Amino acid sequence: MLDEAVVVEGFHSLLKASLAQARAEGLLSDDELARADADVQIAAPALALFFAALQARGASIAMPDGSFALDEGNCPPSLRPYFDVWARTIAPIQALPLEARHDLALLLCEKAAQSSPARADVVRRLKADLQLCAMEILQRGSFQQRFGWDLQHALDASLRDGRSSGESARSTTTYEPPPGYEAGPASTSHAHNHPQEKLLPPAPRPPPLPPRGRSNNSLSAASSSSRPASPLPAPSDTLTLIRETLFSALGDCMATNRPLAALVAEGQRSKEGYGARSFFAALSLAILDVALERIDLSSAAGVPSASPGAGVRVRAVQVGEHDERPTIDAASCPPHLLPLLGALGGVARAVQALARQDDELAMRDAEQGLATADGSAAIGRVRARLLGALEGVQAQHAEVADEQVAGAALAINKLAIAMFEIPTLRARLAEALQVLAAVHTL
Repeated sequence: MLDEAVVVEGFHSLLKASLAQARAEGLLSDDELARADADVQIAAPALALFFAALQARGASIAMPDGSFALDEGNCPPSLRPYFDVWARTIAPIQALPLEARHDLALLLCEKAAQSSPARADVVRRLKADLQLCAMEILQRGSFQQRFGWDLQHALDASLRDGRSSGESARSTTTYEPPPGYEAGPASTSHAHNHPQEKLLPPAPRPPPLPPRGRSNNSLSAASSSSRPASPLPAPSDTLTLIRETLFSALGDCMATNRPLAALVAEGQRSKEGYGARSFFAALSLAILDVALERIDLSSAAGVPSASPGAGVRVRAVQVGEHDERPTIDAASCPPHLLPLLGALGGVARAVQALARQDDELAMRDAEQGLATADGSAAIGRVRARLLGALEGVQAQHAEVADEQVAGAALAINKLAIAMFEIPTLRARLAEALQVLAAVHTL
């Protein structure tokens, strides 16, 4: 049986090779690697698993340096459920024609497929399985602490190849681990050459360049500016409303979700990264609560031609002394936060549709005198996926065919990652999560 630390070391070797290959094939640009937004953070481990499946001989992952191959006989128990999900993707991936393989790689990077493969349903299922494993990898502290090094290794490929020279030609990644993931043996900076032992960056990062070939309406644009155009409300006011609304939802989730409370309690006792994982789960569940209970959608929401955030209204909590409950919509939202509002609306549209399906199912069962089966509610399955419990992986894999559940959970995870990227939200959110963790483990 391999030690988990050995497997982690080997995976990062695999990840470096995969990122370099993705860059060479044009799947990920230097700008995208430097920004390392939510799409890239999920795509990186998913692509590593995809390339490993293409090269697999039997159900095993061979490390690039030939040091070992991970298989069902030597896989650590903590990784076995995800290894089994990955192993089931090998034969279908290797059976895909070349065009479908390339489409799968593009879809993993959240880019449009270039062809219309006859087995599009198989490609979507494989994407969901690989992303399921990728989200588990992404939430591990050992991954977060070293991911910046892996990104920088890929960005430095042009220097190693001799295609460019000089410090001015060197791109550096702006990636920072989410709150709670920074401390650890690999906590020295990969790009900034200063310690990362403090919880938060000292100041908001300067606006990054938009990646080539992608829209400026990317969710990551929410963190690209700190001053809105007058006379719109100050971004701090809007972020305060979003933050306090999330805090309220966080409190509700901690009080009503016993599995989350148990995960938080484990995080306080353990040194294995569960504290940081519980932060991520708590924020994801809070986003789900806000999307279900505190967002109103009009007919304009989700219309492709509409601007980000159109038709989305967030009923925020009261902050300070106000006679009326404040709301956030496209008219009052600073321009650089509109992608964030649009993403919240997208999540709300998805989960509210699932909630309506749950209500319809419960009503049909009641009319027939039946009790709705445990686990049949789609929103309950979304919550289970957001908790990321190892014992639920096989059920999650079986549910990947339900693209609505898988898609909603992934959209929430991406939004949580993006929120951690906004410095002014990141600071207070980390503090609130730590306070809630302390309160609920007394």
